[in-house]
Amino acid sequence: MEPTDFAVDRVLAPTPAPAGAAAASASSRADLAAPVARVFAANLANPQLNAADRTYLVQLVMQQTGLPQADAEKRVDQAFTELKAAE
Repeated sequence: MEPTDFAVDRVLAPTPAPAGAAAASASSRADLAAPVARVFAANLANPQLNAADRTYLVQLVMQQTGLPQADAEKRVDQAFTELKAAE
């Protein structure tokens, strides 16, 4: 298991859908895991995620989970913080 695997799992974890809501996921976790892992790996040497990479991950989380932007930002930041701590 690569260190980025946990961060990918955290970012792409499904959220409970409200009753009657359709699933928001258009891509499978398998399709997204490699690009997300590469973004995290490319930023490990940095104290924080590159702004463009963070925006990409936040948008991806919003699309895949249906989370509002603030919650998606929190999820991305938390996953990156935990990845850095585990490094």
